[in-house]
Amino acid sequence: MMNLAPYLDTNTLVVLCGAQAVTHKANRLVAWLALRGPLEVIDAGNRLQPYCLAHFLREHTTETETCAQHIHLQRAFTAHQVVAALEAAPAFSTPLVVLDLLATFYDETLPLPQARVLLRHSLAHLERLRQTTPLFITVRPPPSPARRGFFEAVCHSASVIFLDPEPTPVLSQPRLL
Repeated sequence: MMNLAPYLDTNTLVVLCGAQAVTHKANRLVAWLALRGPLEVIDAGNRLQPYCLAHFLREHTTETETCAQHIHLQRAFTAHQVVAALEAAPAFSTPLVVLDLLATFYDETLPLPQARVLLRHSLAHLERLRQTTPLFITVRPPPSPARRGFFEAVCHSASVIFLDPEPTPVLSQPRLL
């Protein structure tokens, strides 16, 4: 995992982008922060995997239960719940991780104009929180081009962006007929 220690300061918004960022790296990030102390986690894409988290913690400590208790988890299943969770998030120096922030905004049943307004509110809350709270957000690219602006807006608000490398295409020999 990349060195994120320099970004534990306030007024920093770290965005991890890509498919690995919202799964494997996200769980490793939460474990790494839990080893250091309390943290808030808003899981917007149902990405936190307790088994993986415990495995990552066991790699570094025998106090896995204590570290797991450092994690205050809140799940958000809709874009409205993401906004509400960010609005209610306490503004103090405990790190805040938002897993797969845009997952609910990519939901095609959410009308695009409404999704834009909700994302604007979310970004405003993140801006407020970054004044006192180290922020880490994971996002993945949009499944449809119509919502590409959401991804770009989050990246634009970041202090630091870590991009997953694009997957290398697997070469295979064509089948013989």
